[in-house]
Order: sequence, then structure tokens, then C-alpha cells
Amino acid sequence: MEALFGLAIANYVALRPTEQHHTRPVEKLKTLMNIKTKLPVLGCLLGATIAQASTDYGPATWKANCGQYYTSGNGHKFAVIHDIEGYYLSTISYFQNCGTTASIHYLVNGKHDTSTDAAAGDITQMVRDSNYAWHVKCWNTHSAGTEHEGFASNPAWFTAALYDASADLQKHFASIYGLAKDRNHIVGHNEWQNSAWRTYAANNLGIDPNCNSHTDPGSFWDWTGFMALINNTTGSANPPYMFDAGVEGWSAANGWAGGLMWTDAGGWSGVIYQDQTDTNPYFTGPNCTYPATSPTGCINVSVYPQGGTTANHELQFYWKTTGEDFFDGTKSSPLVNYVKQDNWIRLNLETGASGKWAGQTITKFRVDFDDKPFGVRFIVGHVINQATPIYTFDTTAQSWTVGSGLGAINQESCCGWPGVIWADQTGVNPYFVSPAFSGFYGGANDLVQVRFYAQNGTNATHDAQVYWQTTSDATWGGVKSTSIVNWSGNNQYVTVNFPVGANSNWATSQITKLRVDVDDKPTGIRWMIDSVKIVHP
Repeated sequence: MEALFGLAIANYVALRPTEQHHTRPVEKLKTLMNIKTKLPVLGCLLGATIAQASTDYGPATWKANCGQYYTSGNGHKFAVIHDIEGYYLSTISYFQNCGTTASIHYLVNGKHDTSTDAAAGDITQMVRDSNYAWHVKCWNTHSAGTEHEGFASNPAWFTAALYDASADLQKHFASIYGLAKDRNHIVGHNEWQNSAWRTYAANNLGIDPNCNSHTDPGSFWDWTGFMALINNTTGSANPPYMFDAGVEGWSAANGWAGGLMWTDAGGWSGVIYQDQTDTNPYFTGPNCTYPATSPTGCINVSVYPQGGTTANHELQFYWKTTGEDFFDGTKSSPLVNYVKQDNWIRLNLETGASGKWAGQTITKFRVDFDDKPFGVRFIVGHVINQATPIYTFDTTAQSWTVGSGLGAINQESCCGWPGVIWADQTGVNPYFVSPAFSGFYGGANDLVQVRFYAQNGTNATHDAQVYWQTTSDATWGGVKSTSIVNWSGNNQYVTVNFPVGANSNWATSQITKLRVDVDDKPTGIRWMIDSVKIVHP
């Protein structure tokens, strides 16, 4: 690992902790770092087998090194980019060896190229942000460092996933240390070769710019693209993304056969696509400044899994915000499992339930596909942001009305009731009707969830059904309804789920109105509804 080694074994053994100059034995490095497996670790390894989330940086896993760092310094004035000249997992193991007299703040994986390897773009933290790693000789107490899997002579490991993950990490450094996001403050280990930077560093950073001699990350490192990612200058477009005329700034970031493709030929009405070849594949959107105002937000994705060896798939959605400009699990939808092959399916991926959606400015979207490669070509027709219609009746009836078979509609939120609408059944075919709402793109995973309270009555066995109208058909009809759902309970709350997404007339349409039908025969019941929600399990 050129970024880490420099002296022979004799010098390595003689060093004291106060004399750390980012050195280790070259031959030992080649043995340990160039093995693309999870190695058994020698010496006293701290946390080698326990995956623990970083408390400094959300996307990273914390794996402490063996105390090889400074606890104080001269302030983190710049960030240094290294390449490992070797492999990710074996380097982590090496840093956890107590005989290793070097360290790094973070490491980023480049490729997932064995079954036991970490995902491309995976990040590990080994030194706390507040401390100073031993990675760049006399620059140590002035800088933060990131190691990247790969070799200066071969750009194959410098993947889009690696660049994306590292760019987000450098934004994190810039935020916590107050660094300018420019090439004077985000530098290569080889920056001493740049005469302009040597002058700047000597005059502004308080260091000897000539104390390093390494040449990583080398000429293949894409500084232009990398800095564009860090500064969010790679184009911008807010959702929705319909792909009518092109990729609209989206890219295939990981686990694919090549770059993102687009077509509107052969019957496709404007789609993006690519063939999955590896684990953890995802498409990323362009930079955006989308104000996520709705606490009931969701993202509708139309996807066509073409070919492959299985019809079982999964989909998940991630996002970045201005406050946390990186992808991690706290800013994601629940994972949705679905079954489809060689046909379209629409799915709604819930975002509003996250405490990091509503009230945030979203800066980038990401759609993740199957974690295992099954030889599938994933085709995407649209990525649409929308608010999910949810009615809780806390203070008003929210413009709901009633149809035949019910008396006047009322709303109640006193006397122990949590906020309900109610009406007395007086005849057959009773139903409640929602107000009209803007076209909501239905998903195959959608349920309409109704919380009923059937008060009094002569029978505790009930049935109910949900109907809907669409932008293209403003009528009620059986083809736009669920099957009848039977349920039991009097004088108690019962939550009933209606599988609307199972009907293709829901999952291929824009929904504009709901209707909730209750018992077809009059049984003397006062029907109370506490909530009506569209949910996306």
C-alpha cells in the first residue's frame, strides 16, 4: 500500500509512538493487503468481529484500530486522499493489528469481487474524527485521511460507488472541520508534487509540504469528477423523473454491466435500464433541492425486472438532505419485497415515516435493487414523489361524506373518543366517501387500512369493501374495488386491511377518491371510523 509504507523492517521495529511517520514494511504489506478475503487477524485486535455503527459518521462501520493515533493536534486543516495499493478487508485487519504503527480515519471499498467481500462503497472508520491518524508523516497533526481500495496503476477499483461514498465523506470532513471544498483542502497523498499547492500549504496550512514522497492516488484518480460530486455541481433537477426524453441526470452507480442506458424505441415510452452483474446495485438521481414538506410522503417507482433466474425481487429508496449529505439507513424507506418478471409493477416506497424526510430539503435520490445478482435487466419507467392520502379525523371530518343507507355524518373528538367520524346505519348499501384528492399513483404493495368501531347492533360479524375512482374513470364500479373483507367485533376498535394493490386497476392508475362500504344489511349499528390510511408494507 503505497499510501502507508515507506521504510524497511528494521526502521519499522525501531519507531516509537511519538515518532510515527506513516511507515510499515513493504513486503509485509504486499502479503497482507493484496489478499481479497477476510483474514484471521494477528495480535490484539479491537472489535474485529463486531460490526458497530460509527457515532461520528452515519454510513460508516466503526472498527477501532489498536490505539495508533494522536489524541490532539494542530487542527484538521485539510483532508488527504490515499489509495491502499491493496484490498479493503485485509487492510482493515492490518490496521487492527497492534503491531501496526500506522492508522487512518476511514477506508472505502472499491469493488465487491468475492462472495465474502464488502459491498462497493462500504465505509469503515478506525480513528475518531476528533483524533489524528498516522497516515501522512509530518502532516498527521494537521489533517484527516481516507484510504481507498485499489491501485494507482489500475483504475478498475475506483468505481462510481467508491467515488460517491468518498465524496460524501469529504463533505462530512468539510462540515465538521470547516474546510473549503477545494483542491487546496482536499488533496492527494501525492500533492507535494504540485508546486502551487506546496506554496499554498507552506503559507496557509502550517506544514512542511515536502515531508511526503508517495504518489498515490495516482494519475487515474478522477479529480474533476470527484470534486464535482463534493461540490454538487454534476447537474440538478427536481423530481418527478419521467424519463420521457433521457436519463434526466440519473446514473447506474454500482453493481451494473455499464453506464445507465435510455430508450424510447421498441414500444418503450422513455425508460432507463441496465443489467445487474453484482450485489448492492442502485441508480442515483441528479442533485436536487426538493422540499419534502409532507409527513406522509412516498416515492412511486415503476420497474420492469426483465429476464433473470427468479421473479422474487426487492426495492428500497434512500435520500440525502442538506443537513446530512450522505446516504444511510436513517434516511431510507422500508425494504419492499415483490414478485414480478418480464412485466411492469408499480411500488410505493414510504419516506414520510422517517424523521429525516418532512421538513428537509432533499439533495439526491437513490433507488436500490436486489442485493444478489440474478442476471436481471432492471428497467425503470418513472420515479415520482407524492403525498399519501391519510385521514385521522382528529379535529374535523376532513370533508368526508356519506352515501345511501347512513344518516348524517358527524365528527367527534371529545369524551374519550380520539377523533372519529360516525353515522347511524338506516338502510342497505351504506358507505363513507372521501373528498377528491390529486391523482395518487397506486402501488402494488398498497393497502387501505381502516380503523372501525361498530357500536351496538345485533350482530358482531361484519363485512366491508373499498372502492376507488381514478383520473380516467370517475365512477364507482366493481372492477375498481377490493374483495369483501369479513371481520368481527362490536363496541371495540378493529383495524381492517384492504389489499387494494392486488387489483391491477389500482396499481396502474392515479387514484382520486376512496369509498368505504360497510355491512350491506341494516343491523342498527352506529358506524365510527377512527382513521383511513393508505399504507405501503
